[in-house]
Amino acid sequence: MKDDLTEHIESVSWIWAKTYAEIAPHWYIRRHEQPFLYEKLSRMIVLEGVDENYTNHKGNTYKCRYFYHDNYKYWEMSPIINRAEVKDG
Repeated sequence: MKDDLTEHIESVSWIWAKTYAEIAPHWYIRRHEQPFLYEKLSRMIVLEGVDENYTNHKGNTYKCRYFYHDNYKYWEMSPIINRAEVKDG
């Protein structure tokens, strides 16, 4: 199932979140543009994701559920799925 997921992830054009490039670099897809991949990732986030604290650039901390796959983490902020590169160390 994860090999199939990787194939779908690599087959779409992720949008660079240029507004957050300096403070939280990531890419995203929109539900209405990529409904199949959106639903697959949303399901994986729910089933295999882990809850972690996230502190935004304003200093507000809240829980966020991340799904880690290959060298990326994914999270949902409906109607988008975000992904950010995971750095080692």
